[in-house]
Amino acid sequence: MEANNEFAATLEKRLQDVPRSGEHYEIKKVVRELKLGLKMAQDRERANAAQLADAEKLGNQAASLKARLRVVSNERKSALLQVSFLEAKVESSANKFSDNLRRATYDAKKALADIYLDVLVSLVEKCEKKKAATDCEARLREV
Repeated sequence: MEANNEFAATLEKRLQDVPRSGEHYEIKKVVRELKLGLKMAQDRERANAAQLADAEKLGNQAASLKARLRVVSNERKSALLQVSFLEAKVESSANKFSDNLRRATYDAKKALADIYLDVLVSLVEKCEKKKAATDCEARLREV
């Protein structure tokens, strides 16, 4: 009988541990809410992981664009130096051309003046010869 009493006590104890139908419904409700909360948390975690991946991609793109910007900036500086060098070269060439043009103009004017001088000398000589010839004729007539 003592064994029966112990068995009965153990059964009563275990029956107290078993939830009643109302408690069972509450436990199911809590489990459903926890499952829903877990699913929502997993969805948020996936969304956050996707956002993180997108942010990392954007970070990589930003780093790539910064590097490209540095390259373009260096190329721009190099191009500006080349432009300055070419402008100086053009100015130097223009100055040389201007000097050469002045020199050529001076030489051409001098050559033209020499030719005019030669023509004038030739005309003066002809006039002097003609004058001498006319003087000779006039003396011959006088004689």
